[in-house]
Amino acid sequence: MSLDEAYRYCCLLETKAEKPDLFKMLSSLKTVDAALRSASGQPTSWVPPISPEAWSQVRDTLFNLLITSFSGFFLIYAQDDTHPLEAGAKW
Repeated sequence: MSLDEAYRYCCLLETKAEKPDLFKMLSSLKTVDAALRSASGQPTSWVPPISPEAWSQVRDTLFNLLITSFSGFFLIYAQDDTHPLEAGAKW
């Protein structure tokens, strides 16, 4: 997915013109993340330098829509532990 497509998709989601699609949303996030890495000076082979401020807003919007559109759960890990805490444990 290109940056233009990711931006267009984000706009469609914000205006509720399109329902969230997990595959498209993750593809958009991957594209925007690569663009942000490029903007921060980390080399990427397929993304030109861009404004990190503008694209971090797009990424935040996509991530917020991802969290609010699909069910899921979080696993909490204690520091340096390889197994998640049990449900209801203090963290």
